[in-house]
Amino acid sequence: MSSINEKKYIIKEVVIPAGGGSKHVIQENAVNFPSRSFLNFRGSGVNVLDDISNNATVIEIGSGGGGSTSVAIVADINSRDALVPSEGNLVFVEDITIPPGDPLADVGWAFYIYENGAYRLFSSQQTVTFDNTLIDTATTVEVGGINAGVEMITLRGQNHSSILTQILFPVVPFPYVQPTQTISGVNPIPGLIKAGEIITPLLTGVFTKFNAGVSISDTIKSGGTPLGPSPQSPTVSFNTPTLQLYTAETTYAAGDPIDDSHGNPTLPVIPAGIIASSSIIYEWIYPYYWGIGAKPVTGTDLTNGNEVIAKSNVALNIDFNSNNVNDFIWFAVPQGVSISPFTTWFVSALNNGNIGGVSGITTNLFPDATPIQITDFTPTITYDVYISEYETEVISTMTLS
Repeated sequence: MSSINEKKYIIKEVVIPAGGGSKHVIQENAVNFPSRSFLNFRGSGVNVLDDISNNATVIEIGSGGGGSTSVAIVADINSRDALVPSEGNLVFVEDITIPPGDPLADVGWAFYIYENGAYRLFSSQQTVTFDNTLIDTATTVEVGGINAGVEMITLRGQNHSSILTQILFPVVPFPYVQPTQTISGVNPIPGLIKAGEIITPLLTGVFTKFNAGVSISDTIKSGGTPLGPSPQSPTVSFNTPTLQLYTAETTYAAGDPIDDSHGNPTLPVIPAGIIASSSIIYEWIYPYYWGIGAKPVTGTDLTNGNEVIAKSNVALNIDFNSNNVNDFIWFAVPQGVSISPFTTWFVSALNNGNIGGVSGITTNLFPDATPIQITDFTPTITYDVYISEYETEVISTMTLS
């Protein structure tokens, strides 16, 4: 194998005496040699070149093996193959990616030496070499930023620095945060409303874009029906038990790309879209009533009693605070929307009992309910009224279920 090292001896003309004949100063790599009358080069590796453009005689002397060593710089493989090389010649190809290229070096530059009648690649920009038997395989474990399942062919052509960067400093995408949409209601706040009551709540939608684009339009909806852009103040009332739902909705643009940990845009960005809030609920219900006093209890007594805007389809906890043994206690719930008939009452482990039975006969604290109509609602509704069978003193909370 020929060495790629070489020495060039340059004969530089310095004196032209009268009478003709030139003289040279002999240099070895720019170091002067003593001047003699004759200069004779011998050996099979000697190649003498008359470099007219540089006014110099160039002597190329190859290393052992009889071949000469020179370096040609060409643009691509086709230019390399157009040369007439000698054994040991070096060729530097500037861009190996220009077709037809070289399957052994598919990135950047490549260096070849001409040996035994053919070019051999001995150096290239592609400093990572893969066993060709592994090209069609994939990584089996995660190594730093290179995930399991990455095909080896995708790593071929990358240099050490690139692959080590992927391993030690994996790409961390920017964690895009999706937009949010909320809705609020005040005057009154969402909750239970007495049947027949008129309200005009202030409904406001709040869109927070985070990494999405800007808001294009928004609307407040009532049960899916658009009311208009936020905020809205609808006037609404229901005479019977009703649920009224409100939502806010925003149409927004796509977000802008934000760089990942390597300074490249994280894709995909948050696309344009429409986002809706969860619902806020106003619920119109019939209240329940309770009180203390004498028998009988009339519809007027009910509406003049203690009104509670709460559902009566669950156990009721009432503080009668009856500290007069001559007081009757009572409570009334709307028919059809409560757990009536109630069956038990409870104050403590030693003070509890059943509800039900015929008034005047039963020994229970509360007999069966008595139906009473209330005309304060449209339409008129019937309440089940439970009146204690006898006067009682209750100074602790009573649970009715």
